[in-house]
Parts: sequence; C-alpha cells; structure tokens
Amino acid sequence: MMKTSFRSILIVAAALAATLSIAQTQPANDKITLSGTYTIERLNADSTSVSMTFTANVMNTGGKSLKGKIALNNPAMIQKVYKQFGDQTIAAGGTIKLSDTVTIPREEYDQWMSRGPSLTYYAQNDRGELKTYRIPLSGKAPAPGQ
Repeated sequence: MMKTSFRSILIVAAALAATLSIAQTQPANDKITLSGTYTIERLNADSTSVSMTFTANVMNTGGKSLKGKIALNNPAMIQKVYKQFGDQTIAAGGTIKLSDTVTIPREEYDQWMSRGPSLTYYAQNDRGELKTYRIPLSGKAPAPGQ
C-alpha cells in the first residue's frame, strides 16, 4: 500500500513539474489581450430590424502582433455573424478601426442597449486549431429614435 501511494505521489509530482516547465516556456506576453470601444451612427430602426454605421476601435495591449478574423456576432450563438470584418493584423500595442453599415434583428439590437454588441476575434493557434476570443467593448448603443 505504501509503495502504491509513494508511486502515485511521484507521478503527480512529475506531471506538475512538466506542467510548470511548459508554462515557463510560454512567454507571458503571448496572452491575447484585446479590448475596444464602439460607436453607432445613422441608426435606422423598424419593428423587425435596425441598420446603422457600426464603428469599433480595437486595441491590442499584448506583447505580440495578432493576425486573424474579426466578426460582429450574436454572443449566444457566435456562428450567427452579422458582419465579417475579414483578416485583420493588429500590431503589439496598436489599434485598428473597423467600420461598416450593418443590419441586425431588432431583438438583438434591443439587447445591445443593455449589454452592448459582441465582437469576436478568430485565430489559429500553433496546432492549427481555431480559437475564439470575445473582445470586450465599451460604448453605448443609443435607443432607436434618439
């Protein structure tokens, strides 16, 4: 019994040591840190849809340049894309401006008034897997008619 417990402790310790050494080889500045602001202009709403000029300034506060796609989408179902901004490159410490006319369902826009829009960054990791990152945005969605 003592041999089994000791062996288990050695296995756990080896796994922990391996994890720590892998974590140390990943530079801290590899973390994706995006944030942004948004504005909405030329708002035109009816009972079923809202069209607008959506503008976002996206900042990369991380230590490396990022290249990937950015999309305006539904946060509950990120596959539902309202606007694809295509391939974007954001330098480390840099900012990009995205702007276009967008039409979304009125129901979705009504939710923006309390939680804001959802902007998502899509990138491939070093293993070729697609990863998604929600970009936190600050701003205020005006009420239709304002």
